[in-house]
Amino acid sequence: MAKVKRYGSRPSVRATDDELCELRRRAKNSKLSLSRYLIECGLRSENPPDPRERELHERALFEIRRAGASLNHIVKRWNQQVMTLDREQIEGALRAAAQAMKVLSDAYGRPGQCRQEDR
Repeated sequence: MAKVKRYGSRPSVRATDDELCELRRRAKNSKLSLSRYLIECGLRSENPPDPRERELHERALFEIRRAGASLNHIVKRWNQQVMTLDREQIEGALRAAAQAMKVLSDAYGRPGQCRQEDR
């Protein structure tokens, strides 16, 4: 006798590659399928992030990307000898950016990027 399917709906979920990788890892560790893991977590969660928290997180990511792009631009110009900067100034800026990223990572509890083989 064929098994009767209990699930009639197929919701769609959008995730970045890193988010999907982390979700799959967590589902595997929980010995659940990805779909079942998402359902179980969603039904158990009493406190999803509010819109203001999500907005702050997105803004923080934007600022970190912007800082990284600015530092990259500075280093390129420095390497082309278009501008002269003291090595200590560059190292200080890199240390400050790394510290800011660590603070944001700790605040939002984001795991590191997934390895290529985990994707």
